[in-house]
Amino acid sequence: PMDDFLRFDAFINGTLFSEEKVPHITVGLKRLALGVLFLAITVPSTAIFSTDTLFTDTYLELPLILRIFYISAWGHFNLYRYMSVWCIAESSCIYMGYSFNGEG
Repeated sequence: PMDDFLRFDAFINGTLFSEEKVPHITVGLKRLALGVLFLAITVPSTAIFSTDTLFTDTYLELPLILRIFYISAWGHFNLYRYMSVWCIAESSCIYMGYSFNGEG
């Protein structure tokens, strides 16, 4: 309720929609840098946490806690791979002006 009141109060005072706009080039480059960072994390980790390892007998012989750690790390790094592609694609859309209106 307090957040709704603050937004209503900002709307009444005329400060809800600020006139300061961030250049879309800056935001696009930040998203590109974030995508490249995720890619830099993902590429070396695929050699350590590969999908092929999950189907080997060596993996099945590991203790349960190590298997849980391995599968969770494998999942996180696969998520980072998806996020890197998403951020790079989003940066190109922001840079071209398709998905950023200059606020926030």
